[in-house]
Amino acid sequence: MKNILLAISGLTPQIVTETLFALSVKKKIIIDEIFVITTSRGKTVIEGKDKVPQTPKVPLKKEIVNLCKELEIKTPKFIIKKNLIIAEEESQQLYDIKTDKENKLFPNKAAELIGKIAKDKNTTIHASLSGGRKSMSAHLALALSLFARTQDKLYHVITEEEFEFKNFYPKTRKEERALVIAEIPFVKLRSLNAPLLKTDLSYSQIVNKTQKRLKFLTENEKLIIYIAERKIKYGDKFIFLEPLEVALYLKFVERKISKQAGYKITEIHNDKQFAKEVSEFLTDNYNQHFDSNDKKHWHVKGIEDTLFRSKRSKINNELEMLFSDNETFNEFKIASKRAWGDTLYFINAPKDKLGINYE
Repeated sequence: MKNILLAISGLTPQIVTETLFALSVKKKIIIDEIFVITTSRGKTVIEGKDKVPQTPKVPLKKEIVNLCKELEIKTPKFIIKKNLIIAEEESQQLYDIKTDKENKLFPNKAAELIGKIAKDKNTTIHASLSGGRKSMSAHLALALSLFARTQDKLYHVITEEEFEFKNFYPKTRKEERALVIAEIPFVKLRSLNAPLLKTDLSYSQIVNKTQKRLKFLTENEKLIIYIAERKIKYGDKFIFLEPLEVALYLKFVERKISKQAGYKITEIHNDKQFAKEVSEFLTDNYNQHFDSNDKKHWHVKGIEDTLFRSKRSKINNELEMLFSDNETFNEFKIASKRAWGDTLYFINAPKDKLGINYE
């Protein structure tokens, strides 16, 4: 497992080496790579080129190397062009994070980086809240909450006031004892956001859609199929489907309620058992009878994929009229996950959001 240190830095890059020290010495975690998110001026400070007397004049990279030599541990990968992330959008580097506009741009960059790292299952993110403006820390924590996996960690590193910014890392036993690293518990919403994380949505858009999904999951509304009436109801709205459409949608609802993934196209296309179950349902509930001698009919040879896809399209078009927003519609439509020759069809909504009235 590759351990990634993710830090934010404003005008005090010492927090990066202090966190590296704390993780290495106090947590016994060997860091393989470091990413730092900063501003345009923060980059100048990290490179040791800032002209203000109070900022350090030694490059952060050099101090990382010095620390690792002293601790006799491997030096994490830290390449300025790759691992130093400047908060920017539309090619505009941010000088600082102060205004409302800048506070909207910074989390997009943080979310983009965290999302990219989290795509690699063989990594663990060790994120530090210390460093940078307070708004930067808040944005980092919130972005991590959206993308973090089970193994990812969040920390806060502090030291006593007399040692703050004195050195890049503890030089004495007293300084080492004063350096404290605390792991911070946080809510991980990755499983809730899984479909969104595969898109190119901005941080603000993901937050908005996450909020809508949380509202959907916590409200009491559920979609109910009334079989006898061929009616599907959600809230105070309802639609009517043709018998075959009811039968097909019901198959997916029952599949979801029984905690199964859905149906692969190979389980539908010309599958005689699937066709038999559908035709028997139509006979039992809608008194539809089929000629067993008609060998070309779908109830004998199976439902062809073209027929299924046509009915799926009609079902989804009707279902869309039940909902005021696409997010809720996407929960209940017959969705698909494409795979060559083996596409999976399913309903996203949790099983407790689905109901069946057989009367």
